[in-house]
Amino acid sequence: MLPLAIVLLPLVVAELTDNVEFLVAFTGSYAGVGVQYVLPALLMWGAKKRMVAAQVPKEFQSPFRHAAWIGALLVWATFAVIVVTVNHVISRV
Repeated sequence: MLPLAIVLLPLVVAELTDNVEFLVAFTGSYAGVGVQYVLPALLMWGAKKRMVAAQVPKEFQSPFRHAAWIGALLVWATFAVIVVTVNHVISRV
């Protein structure tokens, strides 16, 4: 069922729009934010949960080990989504 949904969803979207440039810009910008900012934050969060039990020597610890870095990355991702959305709205007007 999942492969069918993966194939049919883009086909339906492609049939509903004539402006391919807008479609590429829209999907690329939001997916880019997810891949560049949200996914690494989630990976850092998951790794941090697993590494709490491990006693890592001080010289091998990351300078980005504080939880505030994950929050800062998610705040930046939110800011990026807002800026991209505003850019899409302004360019359509």
